[in-house]
Amino acid sequence: MWVSNLLLVVLYEQNDKSSFLFRFIQQNLGGLSVSDYEKLQAEKSNLQIKYMRYLLNIKKR
Repeated sequence: MWVSNLLLVVLYEQNDKSSFLFRFIQQNLGGLSVSDYEKLQAEKSNLQIKYMRYLLNIKKR
């Protein structure tokens, strides 16, 4: 519980909250590297595009 409290306090004090939160979690709690995160984001985008194309193909039938 102290980690979540610390995280909220540190996050509150930062201007760029979204990128700081990711770096804070990665550095202090472990997790994906920035490049791994970017690869997952790219894969997610590609899958969303494929899904939208799939839905369009279904509607055309």
